[in-house]
Amino acid sequence: DFLARVRDGVMAGDDKAADGLPELHATLAGMKTFCTAVAHQQVEAMRKSCGGQGFLRASGVGDLAQAAAEPVTAEGEHVILALQTARFLMKTARLVRQGGVPTGSVAYMREPALGAKELGPGGSQLGPEADPTGVRELALALLRDRARRFAEKLETSFAAESAKGASFDQALNKVMVLAFKAAECHTIYVLAKNNYEVVCDKVADAPVREALLRLYELFALQQIYENAGDFLGLLPDTDLLLSRVNRLLELIRPDAVALTDGFSISDWNLKSTLGRFDGNVYEAIYEEAKLSPLNQDAKMIGWSKFAEILDLAFLRQGMSEQRHGAVSVAAPVAAAAAAKL
Repeated sequence: DFLARVRDGVMAGDDKAADGLPELHATLAGMKTFCTAVAHQQVEAMRKSCGGQGFLRASGVGDLAQAAAEPVTAEGEHVILALQTARFLMKTARLVRQGGVPTGSVAYMREPALGAKELGPGGSQLGPEADPTGVRELALALLRDRARRFAEKLETSFAAESAKGASFDQALNKVMVLAFKAAECHTIYVLAKNNYEVVCDKVADAPVREALLRLYELFALQQIYENAGDFLGLLPDTDLLLSRVNRLLELIRPDAVALTDGFSISDWNLKSTLGRFDGNVYEAIYEEAKLSPLNQDAKMIGWSKFAEILDLAFLRQGMSEQRHGAVSVAAPVAAAAAAKL
C-alpha cells in the first residue's frame, strides 16, 4: 500500500507524496538487500538438506541455488544498498533525539523499550504452551525493540566519530558493520510486521490464515533464536524458544506440501525430479539416471580395468544370494562381472 500510495501520488502531481520518497528508497533498498540474501541462504540450506540429489541438475535444486546467488549483488550491491537504509535510520534516530516525531515504517523509534518482565518468568510467554496470538505479537515486539536499539546505537556511534573530527564518509566507514546490522534489523522488522498484518487483515479463510500465521511465527522466532545475542538482557535463555520452534515444525509439517503447491509452480518450470507434482520421485530419478552417458552400455565403462582387481568369485556369490527383485549397491558391478564371465 505504501509503494502504491507514493507512486500514485507522484503520478498525480501531488507534491506532498514526494515527501515519502526518502523512506520509500530506504525501504526498498533494505528489502532488496535482505530478501535476496535470505532467499539465497534458504535455497542453499534446502540444497544441502537434499544430500547428493540436491547437487544433481536433474533435481532442479542446484540450479535454483545458483540462480538465487546472483540477485544478492546484481542490480544493486547489497552492502551499498544496506548503507542507504542505514543513512535513513541515522537521520530518523537523530530526529527522535531532537524531539521530532517519526512516521511510516520508522514510527517504532518512539516506542518505549521492551522489558524482560513482558516475556514472563524464564521467557515463558514464548514457550511451547503459550497462546499463539500472544507469541506472535511478542515476537514482533522483540524484533521492533531490536530495530530501535540498533538504530539508536548506530546514530550514537556515528555522532561520536563525527565529534572526533571525522568527515561524513570517514565516520560512516568506521561504523559500517553496525550500519549493516541496523539496516538488517529494521528490514526484518518491517518484513515481519507487514507479513503479520496482511495475513491477519486480508486472509478470510480461518484455516488458511492459521497455516500462514504459523509460517510468520516460525520466521520471527527463528530470527530471534538465531540472533539470540541481540536480545541479551531480555531473553534469559533460548531453551523454551527452541521448544516452541520444534512444536511449530510439527504443526507446519502436515501442511508443507499444500503450502508449496499454493505457489502453483508447474513441473515444466521447476524441472525437478524431487519436486514433481505427482510425487513419483524415485521413478523420475531412475528415468533421469538412464539418460546418463555412463548408463548407455550394458557393460560398465572401465570394466576391463576393474575386472583385474575385483574379487569376481565374491561378486558371483553375492549375485546368487541376492533376493529376487532386490536392489543392491553391488548389483551393477555384479551384473558387469557376470557379463564378463
